[in-house]
Amino acid sequence: DDVHVAPAGAPEPGFGVARSAPASPGAAPTRPNTSAAVSATVLIVDDNEADRRVARRYLAQEPAGYELLEAATAQSALELCRTRGVHCAILDYRLPDMTGLELLAALQRLEPSLLPKVVFTTGSGNERVAVEAIKGGAYDYLPKSSLSAPVLQRSVANALRLRRTEGVLRDSEQRFAGLADAVPVLIWLADQASGAEFLNRSWLEFCGGTLEDGLGAGWLDAVHPEDREALRAAYAGAVASRGGFALELRLRDRDGNYRWLGCEATPRFDEAGQLIGLMGACLDTNAQKLAQERLERTFGLLFSTMSSGVFQVDAEYRITACNPAAARILRSSPEQLVGGSVLDARWDLVGLDAQPLSSADRPLGRALESGQPHTAYLGLRRADGSRAWLLA
Repeated sequence: DDVHVAPAGAPEPGFGVARSAPASPGAAPTRPNTSAAVSATVLIVDDNEADRRVARRYLAQEPAGYELLEAATAQSALELCRTRGVHCAILDYRLPDMTGLELLAALQRLEPSLLPKVVFTTGSGNERVAVEAIKGGAYDYLPKSSLSAPVLQRSVANALRLRRTEGVLRDSEQRFAGLADAVPVLIWLADQASGAEFLNRSWLEFCGGTLEDGLGAGWLDAVHPEDREALRAAYAGAVASRGGFALELRLRDRDGNYRWLGCEATPRFDEAGQLIGLMGACLDTNAQKLAQERLERTFGLLFSTMSSGVFQVDAEYRITACNPAAARILRSSPEQLVGGSVLDARWDLVGLDAQPLSSADRPLGRALESGQPHTAYLGLRRADGSRAWLLA
């Protein structure tokens, strides 16, 4: 059943291909998988032909049907991973041109779409090698002394399942990034410690710099120094409550000018329901904010200079602001009036008939209850004890 390749010239260690794939010079013997469908491509990397044959026999029994590739050297294994779309690689520790750990490190430098899941094997159960392999990115570690068909099949199947899941997540992240880059809103993703993991194109175009500059804590450098503490407090509160936040802050644009933006953030959870960070969107509200500030300055000027007395009262009937004219009419001061209640008995409010007004009959009470303007004449006791008749 083996396909033997006759190399031209002196034989060299190399790789072979199963399932009728074209073999390269120096290929090792291969055994085709006769399954009608191929679910994944598995690469066996070992300079020992007998060990490759054992792994090949075990995996050929897998009903899922694998395309089995072989490599006797690390360099040929790397070439196969770059060109053949390997999904899982079984690496031996001892190879003629580099160690399995060095090959594992080289594989980690491939593009994510080309990176196979790695099952690491050794002829001796070396715990140090096992730890280094797992730390280096291997999915599993199997000593050859305890290797069996069910053990190898299960390990490869689980590695392939994890790779498919990661591929789905990677595709989803790419679709999200494409969508995020298409909208004219500044979008960011950050972890629980507020370290940025993603900044969309609009953010980078607004703030300038590169994605690498903004990742981690770098994105916070664009926040106005006076707004950073408010952002940190809002972020920490959202993480603690597993919720979101909304606030206005100033960001430095690529020209060095600070602009106001409205920022809203929502929590991000993993499949187990664990909080993994926040996702936020910031919309440029600088024009509205400046218009609001101009309006407030204009209102403040009118408020302070108009001859009619004006009070600002909250829903609990507390005075939150009054203009100088109101203090003058009541022969008091803004400091004495603000914080007090308009329901205070000292005002001694009466109607035109000189009868006391209940809270429901007072124009302020009626306005608050009905949500509509209300006008009335009333008498009010001033701070000096005199009575003032007013149109309120």
